[in-house]
Amino acid sequence: MLADRFHTHGRETNKNIEAVSVMADAAMLSPEEFGPLMELVAEADSFRDNPGGPVMRLLTLRWAMLDPKAALAFTMGRSELKSDNELLFSVVCELAKVDLPAAKAAVLTLCHEGWADAGPAVLRMLQEKDVQAALAYARELGSGGAEADVLQFMAGSDPMAAAAELVPGREEHLKVAETIAGALLDRDRAAFEAWAGSLSDPAQRACARRVALTADASHDPAKAARQTAAWLAS
Repeated sequence: MLADRFHTHGRETNKNIEAVSVMADAAMLSPEEFGPLMELVAEADSFRDNPGGPVMRLLTLRWAMLDPKAALAFTMGRSELKSDNELLFSVVCELAKVDLPAAKAAVLTLCHEGWADAGPAVLRMLQEKDVQAALAYARELGSGGAEADVLQFMAGSDPMAAAAELVPGREEHLKVAETIAGALLDRDRAAFEAWAGSLSDPAQRACARRVALTADASHDPAKAARQTAAWLAS
């Protein structure tokens, strides 16, 4: 059995399981074999002294790539791993790749326990996979800041799609408007002018125009000055 093999290895090295050997063996394991291995490693003398050390961390991350649900249950059940924010969020993000509802449920549990950054961690992973799903999830979380972060990401690749999501009067959308303006100016000045002219929110329109004037000033300062004067007078 796997446990017997690692117990033998532990006796041969005075129960100090070397990191290189463990990781080399772990790379060959199936998802079903990881559970017994992790329990064995957790009981080894060298890991009792450093339960949240680098080898346990690396093993947990590897397990999460193979079986994120099991890895998350293991992580949540061990205080020394659960207190490692980066590790915990990485495991949840691996779960989001294969089972978004389960990842959402995990985020809710973590948020109830005071882990305010759990939702954004999943969002960062999800937006790389499906930005519209990430936007919907940000709205489920009820976080205006998280929604704005997703829109900022969206604006970089599809500024008009992000523009369609802007809501007048939302202060957190002002930065999004600036990002959209910059993206459109880089691609199509006419499209920028049409979009900026259509904005009903004066603050968003001012943000967009300011980005354009700043860009113009680097090429033709005199023209930018005239445009600024005309804009302020309008």
